[in-house]
Amino acid sequence: MYRTADGGRTWSALQAPAVEGTVASWSFVDSEYGWMLVSAKSPITNPPTYLYRTDDGGVSWHKRGLPAPPDQAFQVNFSYLTTGWLTSANAGPYAYKTTDFGATWTRVQLPAPAGGWPHGGRFLVAVQPTSGGGAVASVVYFPAIKGRTGVGADIRAFPPLVVRSFDGGRPHTYTYTTLINQFVGGPLGQEPPPNQARLSTSDNGATWSAVAPPSSSGAIGSFDAANWWWIGAGQSATSGDGGATWTELRNIGAIEPLPGSLRVLDRNHAWYAGAAGARPLLEATADGGKGWRMVLLPAMPDSMP
Repeated sequence: MYRTADGGRTWSALQAPAVEGTVASWSFVDSEYGWMLVSAKSPITNPPTYLYRTDDGGVSWHKRGLPAPPDQAFQVNFSYLTTGWLTSANAGPYAYKTTDFGATWTRVQLPAPAGGWPHGGRFLVAVQPTSGGGAVASVVYFPAIKGRTGVGADIRAFPPLVVRSFDGGRPHTYTYTTLINQFVGGPLGQEPPPNQARLSTSDNGATWSAVAPPSSSGAIGSFDAANWWWIGAGQSATSGDGGATWTELRNIGAIEPLPGSLRVLDRNHAWYAGAAGARPLLEATADGGKGWRMVLLPAMPDSMP
């Protein structure tokens, strides 16, 4: 583990956390306070994940226990010192939230889509804070596996969403890209999952609204809980109600973004990452997305010493 205090110019090594297992997720809210999920060493497919907390920049870590038993936690994200969310595979359509530094976690029930939530099976509930009291959630349902019939799936990992099922009687692994991948960079799947509900909140989960982005591809960013931007291949749209409704698509003459790379700093300034052929670059705007400027990045060496 490495730490910087000068914007990345220099780095100092920290002693690796003394935990028995593999770190599955990190979340820091400032230079001192952070959390991590650790998958315990175990021969079972989905071992239990334990939550740890640091208040000294990672010098020491304190075990906080299992955050979501008997459900399976995959990822932790804090938006404030006190407020955090889990991504987890659950027995029902609910999210896990803490307001006391991760000491305790409560279930937040999510509104059902038209027709209601299905019963049985498992729900992948992935939550990512946006800004202020905002958060976005992707809820994906899979029925329980019934032998080798091809019905149902077992949630194995996130991100990306990895499930195990049967196809023609043979075991098969499927990898999906969810709404969360449009907000946060990371491993991507090949296609959106079936049965995905997309939700957003601007009041820390007290109320939720359905999200309907212009496309399942592209990148989404926000400068507060209500105001979102979407950028696709040469097109853009904005939302003023947390992704519930969007403006008409507008041509912007900019390259396609890397999913999860859009960072909206305020009403006028934003940037995202993309590529022109094999050349990585950034696109930046200073006028609310009306015009975009290409920023070339330093060429990477062919090999590292």
